[in-house]
Parts: sequence; C-alpha cells; structure tokens
Amino acid sequence: MRAYVTQNVLLTGDAGSGKSYIVEELIRVQSTRLGCVSVTALTGEVASLYPGGTTLHHWAGLRPHDVCANKSALKDIVQRACSTGDVLARVRSTSVLVIDEASMMTGALIELVHRVCCFARGTSSNRPMGGITMVMVGDWKQLPPIPSARLVADGTSMDVEEAGVVNFDIAGLTQDSLASSMPLFAFETDVWKSLNLQTVRLTTQHRQQDASASFARLLAHVGSNDVDEIDMQTASALARELPADLKVVHLVATRSEAADINLQCVICPKLFY
Repeated sequence: MRAYVTQNVLLTGDAGSGKSYIVEELIRVQSTRLGCVSVTALTGEVASLYPGGTTLHHWAGLRPHDVCANKSALKDIVQRACSTGDVLARVRSTSVLVIDEASMMTGALIELVHRVCCFARGTSSNRPMGGITMVMVGDWKQLPPIPSARLVADGTSMDVEEAGVVNFDIAGLTQDSLASSMPLFAFETDVWKSLNLQTVRLTTQHRQQDASASFARLLAHVGSNDVDEIDMQTASALARELPADLKVVHLVATRSEAADINLQCVICPKLFY
C-alpha cells in the first residue's frame, strides 16, 4: 500500500481480507507523512468505525437528493455546498481522501463530489477530485449502488425511498437530471477513469477460522460465479429441518419487500410462522 500511497488507489478484496485494517493503518501511519487523511464512507455505520470518519455526503456538503437535481442546477448545488466554512476547510486541507463502500457510489455522486473538490480548491475540472489523492475501498461483489430515482426506459422513475430519500417530489424528474444522465456505477464515469487508479487486491482471508474455511471458500466462489462440486457439498451440508413453530427471519433487499412481509405477518401470521 505504501508503494502506491502517492497515487490514486483502488483497494478491493473479499469480505474479511483486511480492507478496513489497511485503512486504519493508513490513518495511523500516513497522516504524518501526507498531511490530512480524510476517511469517508457511504453509510454512517461504516464511517463511525474509523477515527474521525464521516459520510461522503457530509464531507462534501451534499444532500442525498442532490443527485436528482437537474443538471442546470449543479452550479448552485456546488456553491451551496462550499458556502459552509467547514466544508471548504475539509476539502482544501485534505491530501488523501478515502472512500469506503465505494462500490455503493453512483456515477452522479462521484460527479458531484468531483465538482465540489474542484470548486473548493480552485482547480480546473480537468484535475480529477481537485488534485486530491484518492483511495477507493470496496468490493463490487458485496454492495452495488442503489439507484437514486434514475429514469428507466419507459419514462417512469425508481422509488427514491430505496436511496434513503423521503418526502422528495419526483414528479418533475426529467432526462435532464444528473441521476438519469450519468452511469449507475461510478467506475463507468469519466471522473473515475481519469483517476487512473492502481488496483491493490487483497486475497488472504483473515476473518474466517479454519473450521469455517469451507464456508468462506463457498462464499468466495459464489461471488465470482465459480461454484464447484465441493461448494455444492458444503451448501448441502448446511441444510437441516427446522421446527414447525420456529419464527423465521426473512432477509430481503429492499424496505418495500420487508414491509410486504411484515404486513402479511399481521394479516395472516400462519403463512410465515
């Protein structure tokens, strides 16, 4: 990691491979060598794991629904974000910006952060992230981005509730909005490509003990779509009968699915319990 510390880095690897540990070491060791290291994440839960960590939105002075604004309003959004002295001080003093959960970052969000950095630091938009050294951390097999009211092919819009935006009027969302005009994945944007990230891939599993090595192998192969017969045997060994009266917890991808299940539990509990 130190070999790339003055370059833009993409730090990736499976869950338990040590990505968070590397970030913590970067904070501890490199701050004195490189100046201010700002650590951010896409969620507050992960940001709170790091000393001084904050969400990327807070660091850049952005609001969740800013990505849904029309492109004509981008200048106003950037100026509003930089009108706060705290934001200006953070962006201008940052030498290295770490973004954990980078796989959740949409193309619209990275574009906004780039513009805020360039405006605050007084640099040309041709300098990605205003010249800040970037460390992108994430695993695209775990956490993909959540669409933020992007327009779909039939002209309707996705539920912004899935992006954590409440009470936001999407009736006026048009093809001119940043969210609908940018790629969903951040790595598809010109900003990301211009960073010329050096990839550091962690491959050693540190979280799983020897007793669960076969399960860790199964998870890794599922993520890479490389499941073999050994993995199938591991999965089959996990199958077991459950008591008929056991209350089962359902894990689903969206809040709307969870609400449907919870509602059914109230209307007809026997279907789920």
